[in-house]
Formats: sequence, structure tokens, C-alpha cells
Amino acid sequence: MRKTKKSLAIVAIVAMVLSLVPLYAFGATAATTSGTRLYGADRYQTAVNVAEAGWSGGASSAILAPGMDANLVDALTAAPLAKQLNAPILLTQGDQLTGVTKDELTKLGVKTVYVVSGAISQAVISQLQQTMTVVNLGGADRFATAANIAAKITGASGVVVTNYDANADALSVASIAAVKGMPILLALPGSIPAAEQAYVPASGAN
Repeated sequence: MRKTKKSLAIVAIVAMVLSLVPLYAFGATAATTSGTRLYGADRYQTAVNVAEAGWSGGASSAILAPGMDANLVDALTAAPLAKQLNAPILLTQGDQLTGVTKDELTKLGVKTVYVVSGAISQAVISQLQQTMTVVNLGGADRFATAANIAAKITGASGVVVTNYDANADALSVASIAAVKGMPILLALPGSIPAAEQAYVPASGAN
């Protein structure tokens, strides 16, 4: 029972990750945000369905994040970049490009895909490079990845710092961070990792 509840909680988090920023902020029509329920058979299909609803006219860029439980925080920290690029967040397995995700990238006409996790393998990146430009922001760990993503955010007036291992905490700030164009950094208990410290002063944050 406990395992089932944990799985349901993770699925719920995934669904919220994919709708962190109101679709109107990405330029979707009012009809898209009128209360339609967006979901799929699994987290990968849910991401595709969100992309279908918000980017019916296609998208030149997309964010590719890991769909694995242990790496969902990478998708959370990518929310401000997704807003800046007007790009959907799609999910993939780490060792292979998920079929429905591959099909959606083609359908949307994506030219540039931003890979936002070191947990996504070189094999997946090489497959993507066959048909589109890949910007690999994956780092050695989630902290380096967060810093790489933050460095792509332009005109930031500050940053959001949240717990490195609590998806719910990151989730609670991701929407407002995206709307305000504020990068999301991940903190250890009592400190900010070195990879992110190098970024924080440049942002003007305290």
C-alpha cells in the first residue's frame, strides 16, 4: 500500500511539473486553459498531451527532461527556461528515447532540444542529434545541472533556492520562478554547492 501511494504521489508531481507555468504564459489560447483535464496513460504520454494542448501550432524548441523518479527535480529546475523559450517540457527514459516523446518532437517540428539532465544518456543525445540541434545542459549531478540551466536564463533579477531532495518544495516555487524568469538552484542543508555558488553572484542575488 505504501509503495502504491508513493507511486501515485510521483505521478501527481509529474503532472504538476508539466503544468507548472499556466499555458497562457506560453501563448496558448484561452480555450486551452478553460479547465480541460490533461493526462495520459503514463507520465510520458501526459507530457505529450500537455504539449499537444499548449503548442498546437508546433514549437521550434523543447525541453527534454528525465522521467525517472530519482531525477524529476531536473524537470522542475527547467521550468523557467521552458517559459523563456516558450517550449514544452517532454520526458524520456534515461537509456533510450521514449517512443511517444520521439514522435511528439517530430510532430511539433522541434529544431532545438535542451537536454536538462546528466541522467539522459549519450545514446539518447546521439539519436536526437540525427535530426535536430541538441543543447546539453546535463551536469555531473543535479546541482551542476541546475547551474547550467540557470546560466541560460537571461535578464534574471534574482534566483530561487530550494531543497535539493524535496520535489514538493521545488514544485511549490517553480511556477512563480518561471513567470518571473528566476532560475531555480538546489541547496544542500546549510550550504549551496560550489557549482551553483559560481552562478549566484552573477545573478545579483543575495
